[in-house]
Amino acid sequence: MNQNSIDYVIRSLVYLGSLPASQYASGNEIAKHIDVSSSYLNKLLHSLVRVGILKSTTGPGGGFSLGRPPQKIHLLEAIEAVEGTVRLRDECILGLSECSDRNPCPFHSDWVKHRKTLLKQFQNTTLAKAFEKGAWPSYQASPGKS
Repeated sequence: MNQNSIDYVIRSLVYLGSLPASQYASGNEIAKHIDVSSSYLNKLLHSLVRVGILKSTTGPGGGFSLGRPPQKIHLLEAIEAVEGTVRLRDECILGLSECSDRNPCPFHSDWVKHRKTLLKQFQNTTLAKAFEKGAWPSYQASPGKS
């Protein structure tokens, strides 16, 4: 997993989710607000468009906006849209290639027990729930932004 990609995707979703529902923001605007490179960010945003998390339009007033209501955007789905299946699903917690029931790492049995619970929690965390918890206020659009 590329931690920067995940960070940029979450920051972008927070920014877009804090805008009025019908408002679009350009990739450059989002990048400037969340303080990241616009060229790389645009690639990530288009990955989110492909799976319907975001929608995009061109021309004046165009850019990106949420493709669904925030309560229908699961953070795990957004992460997997840009990173592929997350390692939590089936890999060793330590990242070892040879970890299995037959050849377990020191954490294998505990990790197998807790992995499903953790994945379920990630899947159930929506953008709306993150906002309810007051998460990431510094990445939200300024009040009154139009």
